[in-house]
Amino acid sequence: DIFEDLYRHDVIAGSAVDLMSTLPFSDWTLTGADDKQIEVFESNIERLNLKTMLPELSVDYLVKGTFVGTLVYKAENKMFTDIIPQDIRNCEVIPTPLYGTDPLLKMTIPEEMKQFINSPEPYFQRLRERLSDNMIKAMRGSNVTLDPLTTLFIPRRTFTNDNEGTSIFRRLVPIYL
Repeated sequence: DIFEDLYRHDVIAGSAVDLMSTLPFSDWTLTGADDKQIEVFESNIERLNLKTMLPELSVDYLVKGTFVGTLVYKAENKMFTDIIPQDIRNCEVIPTPLYGTDPLLKMTIPEEMKQFINSPEPYFQRLRERLSDNMIKAMRGSNVTLDPLTTLFIPRRTFTNDNEGTSIFRRLVPIYL
């Protein structure tokens, strides 16, 4: 992908994205709520590893123009336990005419996900225990429609009807080429 190439090899463009993706997510302190509410917030941040993920998510958002992630929900705990980042190149974005709604996302299951789900390795078997039966079944298929309630879809929109997102590098491509 040319946008990833720009990010990895252009000294100025790549460094600009690194700065924009790192600086906003430095350490923070939550105030204005009681200690119990803050504890719930901080435990979720830690469990989902968001301090590490937010700068990486920001790179996807800026370079690819979109971030797509599947939240892993455990019904017995009544909480989200993990996030599976998805590559937008594996997703078909089907727009809706309504501004306040996300498009329908259909994803082709990538080969590495199938290898993970079918692997006999004990490490992968333990990790699969985090997933619901429905998620495992979906990963064993060839494609799946992502559930809008458990899918993070964050496009970098430039126009009101821009459903897939726009890379920050869109205008650099003619110069780069």
